[in-house]
This record gives sequence, C-alpha cells and structure tokens, in this order.
Amino acid sequence: MRKLYIMFALLAALLVAALPAAADSYHFSKIFLSLDIPVDPYQVQITAQNLGQNEGYLSEIGETQESMKKRFEEEGILVWAYDAGKGRTLVVTAVQDDSARLYYDINEQTPETRATYRACHTNGVLYSKTDYAIESCEWKNFGEEQGRFLMVRYTRKIDGKAAWKGEWRRTIRSGYTITVDMRVTGRNITSGDIAALNVIQDSISFVEVSEAPEALLTLAFSAPPPENTDTDTFTIKGVTRPGASVVAAYASLQSSKSKAFYTMADGKGAFSIEVKLPGRDLYNMIVNATVNEGTEAEQSVSQEFSVEYDPTSLPVSFTSPFPDQFTTDSFKLAGTTMTGVTVQLVVNNELQTKKTGNNRTFSFTVDTSAEGEYNISLTFTKKDYDTKIYRYTISRVMEEGQRRQVIREQSVSPDYSAIVNNPARYEGRILRYKGYIGDVRDNGSEWVLTFYTEKAGEKLKNPIIVLSTQQVGADPDTLVTMYGTMTGTYSMLTETGEERFYPRMSLAFID
Repeated sequence: MRKLYIMFALLAALLVAALPAAADSYHFSKIFLSLDIPVDPYQVQITAQNLGQNEGYLSEIGETQESMKKRFEEEGILVWAYDAGKGRTLVVTAVQDDSARLYYDINEQTPETRATYRACHTNGVLYSKTDYAIESCEWKNFGEEQGRFLMVRYTRKIDGKAAWKGEWRRTIRSGYTITVDMRVTGRNITSGDIAALNVIQDSISFVEVSEAPEALLTLAFSAPPPENTDTDTFTIKGVTRPGASVVAAYASLQSSKSKAFYTMADGKGAFSIEVKLPGRDLYNMIVNATVNEGTEAEQSVSQEFSVEYDPTSLPVSFTSPFPDQFTTDSFKLAGTTMTGVTVQLVVNNELQTKKTGNNRTFSFTVDTSAEGEYNISLTFTKKDYDTKIYRYTISRVMEEGQRRQVIREQSVSPDYSAIVNNPARYEGRILRYKGYIGDVRDNGSEWVLTFYTEKAGEKLKNPIIVLSTQQVGADPDTLVTMYGTMTGTYSMLTETGEERFYPRMSLAFID
C-alpha cells in the first residue's frame, strides 16, 4: 500500500511538472491575432483596458495613465509587458501604415515584393540613421498558422544616442503591420532575450485572414534616388500598384533645367526608371505614381528627394553599417568605392592602407577583443576626386561573464616579492592572487581593501592594497581569488610612524 501511495505521489508530481506555465491569452479580433504572454516572468501586462491598475509601474517609466493611453492610440499598442528580472520590455503593436495598405497580406506577395519590403528597412526609406539603426533584417516562415515574419535587429536612437536595443518580429496581415518587439535598455540583446521572444512567437496564430480590398496607392523604394552621386546617371527602383504610371522629375536649384522620366509598373507592381542629370548641381526630385488617370477613380502619390551630383565626389558604400557598440572580438569593415582608390584605416593611431582593384571593394578586419573605446578614421583618396573622411568612436562593451573570462585569460600571478621589489614591471598588468580579505573601509569616493596572499595560523601576510569603486560583498577573512590591475604602490604609516609602501591594485572582480 505504501508503494502504491508513493507511485501516486510521483505521478502527481510529474503531472504538475508537465503543466504549462500560467499565461495570459490575448485575442485581437480586428486583426484575427491570438498570442500568449506568460505571467512569469511578465508580471506587468498592460492593455488599454487596465491602465488604471498599473499606475505604479507607469510612474516608474515616466508615464501617467493619460500619457500612456495616448501612446497606445498613436503607436497602435495592443499589449505592453515587462520582465523586471531581466529588464525586458515586450510591446505588441498593430498599425495601418502605408506598407500595410500597399501589401495587405505579405504572405500573398511575390518574393520580389517581399525583398523590396525588407530592403525598405535597411536602405533608409522607412527609417533614417537618426532614429533607427537597422543591424540585421531577414525573413523567416514560421509555418501555416503564423506565416512569414521579418526578424529585425535594431538600435533605437534619440538625439543621436542609443535609447534601447531590440528585435522586431514583423508581418503584414489583414491590412495591418503587426510587430512583436522585444526591447532591452543599457545592454545588448542576448541569446536569452531571443529565447524569451521565441516563447511568445511560438504562441502566435492567425485564426483567419480577411481578403484585401482595393488598397490605397502607395510607393515603396528598393533603390531610392541617391543623396549624393559622382555619376550623372542612376536608376530608381521600387514597387507600387501593377499598371501604375510612374514619373521621376528633377528641377535644378541653380538653373532652370528640369526634366521628367516615365515608365509603367509591371504586373507585379515593380518599376525601374533610369535618370540622367545634365550636370554638376543640386536637384529637387519628385517620384510620382498615378492610377486611373483622367477618371473619377484617379489616385496619385508622390515622394520628394534631394540629390546632389558632384563628379569629384568619391562614391563610398559600406557592406554593413558601423554599430553603436562592438560586441564581438573582431569587426569586418568592408564596402565598395571606385577602382584605384587609396583607403587608409586608422584605429587608435594604428594605420592600415589598401588600394582598390578592378572589383572596387575594400575590406579590413578590426581587432575589437579589448574592452574600451576605438577611435576610427577612414580616408578615401583618388586623383581628381575630393577626399572623403569618416570618423567614428565606438566602444567595445562586454557582458559581465564575457569580460571576466577575458580577464582570467590575461591575468598572471607573479611571486609577491616580485611585485614588491619591482612594481613598475607589472604596472598596468592584470594580476591574479588567491588569498584573504582583511579590513574593508569606505573613504568616501571608493572602497579600500587590504588583501593578503598568505595566512600563517591567525596571522595574515603579504598585504596588497586594493581600490574598488563598488562595495565588495565577500566577508573579511574569506578565502577568495582576486583579479585586479596593478596601479603602482600605496603609502601607509606603521604604528611606529615608519612609511611603508605596499603593492596597489584596482579591483576587477573577486571569485
């Protein structure tokens, strides 16, 4: 009987363990979307209906019930969830923007049209360098119930500075652009954040999809007019409604010259116009698409651009944008320019020089394994062309575990007598010692620890003075491994008034 009881108890435990974690289910009938958000870890889950129940959290993020209600309406927010343990914010939105009106259901579009929509995220058409820096952007088909989502890794900038980083899962269904946005602040997106986002992704389903009505006329560019060009001829490419009449017209700002170029969008809505400029100048350009011209159903849409043509300007394009932060041990800097261009790269005063060949490409690998700032200068020169210079200051920021591993690998552990007798030899080096924490005191601007590398009975020996900007959690007389940078010597007076010099270190961390 006892064995039977134990077996039932084990079965009950297994059943409890197998139960899925509690989650709030959301069903948005207007867009036919359903998804689940786990209560653990998202203990804060806000909708337009429960703003009044979350005023404490809203106050923490600088919002009020009224201001958050306005954000929900303006940004199309369906649900806002917060994971306090990991500092993650999940925001689900649905908006009827130009892209949604144009494509209506991205799964029903051709591969070429989906490629154009993807390119609009990376070529500056949808997002400028001043608000979103798009780091990666790829399509993924999540199956029949979910369809295709664009996976976009980005950095949100406010006043030129990174406000937060995140990844979008974005699709267009039933005339709405639907985005599931995972955001983090003060750090980079990690694999753990993506795993948490995948949990939400796995719960998504569309119970049905409405048929597309006659969509409003829109324009989307895969190759918009260039802001700067060294050649008088370039090609504009994009997508609009099939059969639309497309016109690209320029007007010179320094003369009365103007001209228009015409084409028709093909059966898939794609168009391509070759534009030829008359000479070096600054131009206003308008690209216009029109359907049902001359009838009551006529629709027209336009976008304006500024184009500067300077034949002495070197064309330079980068394969990938410079990041706000380096997160790996190396960064490949590559791109294209003209043949025969001398490219000089200076990173923290170290110079590399290359010259482009017939393929017009350049490539450098920058060692970014060390944490800190990298001052980068990139110069392009060619006879009869104006020199182009790009300057960046980018920091390498490591996650704590990654940073500690690098410190461990770089650390050395010389004899105590070596750092006492010749401290200058080890200044700036990362040292590692196993020993005991003695007294710890706060001098107002930093914490001062006395660390001992040996202990004989109750007596501690071989002191090292360790300075730390943060309070150390380990208790005195605890055996630990200490990592720190040698910064010279520390002068102290003994009880007899004698001045003694001890090795001084700046604390990295304690294991």
